[in-house]
Amino acid sequence: LSFTLVHLVALVQSPADEVALGEMLCRKYKDFIYDWLYHQQHKMYAAIFGDEVAAAADEGDGGGGGSAEDGHEINPVTCAQVVDACDVLRRVIQQYCPHTASCLAQIAEVKLIFEMDMLDAIGFEF
Repeated sequence: LSFTLVHLVALVQSPADEVALGEMLCRKYKDFIYDWLYHQQHKMYAAIFGDEVAAAADEGDGGGGGSAEDGHEINPVTCAQVVDACDVLRRVIQQYCPHTASCLAQIAEVKLIFEMDMLDAIGFEF
């Protein structure tokens, strides 16, 4: 899937779009969103911050997973797109796919990671 799910969710603009996305996600297996986020969050991070991740890995910091090369295999995505996608996914899952609610904590975690990076990019200090 690469990041097509993030891009698909970005297209959701109306309640009818949310219903369509909910119907599509309901046809997937119960833990689809959880599994997808779990396996893709490091790749999304590497795609956005690839140079920083690679530099941190070279310095021995571990870099948080992924490498700069991960970003070249996928469509470009921004922190704001990931955060927006998390908001839409949470709303759609709560309203239309309650049987998949086990992924809500994973959605919140991914959103928090990318929100912190957005704040860091504008100079906000924790």
